[in-house]
Amino acid sequence: MSDASRLEVEGLESCEVLKFRFQKNCPAIKKRLQLPCFRLKYFDVKVIRLKKGILEQTEHRYADNTLFMMGSVVAEMNAFLVSRLHAAGVVDLATSHGDILAALYESNQATMSELAQRIRRDPSTVTALVNKLRKLGYVEVHRSDADKRVSIVCLSEKGKGFKSLFGEISKELAEKQAKALSSEEREQLRVILQKLHDEYRIEGNGR
Repeated sequence: MSDASRLEVEGLESCEVLKFRFQKNCPAIKKRLQLPCFRLKYFDVKVIRLKKGILEQTEHRYADNTLFMMGSVVAEMNAFLVSRLHAAGVVDLATSHGDILAALYESNQATMSELAQRIRRDPSTVTALVNKLRKLGYVEVHRSDADKRVSIVCLSEKGKGFKSLFGEISKELAEKQAKALSSEEREQLRVILQKLHDEYRIEGNGR
């Protein structure tokens, strides 16, 4: 990447409108835009990036933008979740904590390995997320009586108290999905996403 291009990528942290043209896979774009990194010959992208790092508007032109749109949908959904949490006065949680809490709301408690399997994340990532939730007071962690090497994660009183708001926001997400897609379209989308998941899945990672 040229020095000029590198400076433009770093400039995304300001609220300026920038243009890019690259010839190959660029990890810097993946890091800055928080989008899947894919290999293309040429593409242009104009971005408005907000102070908090939320991608608000993107104009793009290239052959197949499927992966880009997938990343964009996730970014918009996360922005919606953060806005709802902040509106309710919850500023200490990140969207990445949602899967852990959802799993515990279903089963009350689980081992670290069980959580990793259920939310399809690496054990090290789950450990980091759980430790953060423990420090914030949403979960408690203790050793199994049967095997001291096994850590059991369960909800604290604060975590249990958050369940109502968690359910409300989850319901809003589901309603938005139902409004945008028919039941038939949602089923088709699940089939398509499963195919993509299976295609990109690395053998042996257990996800």
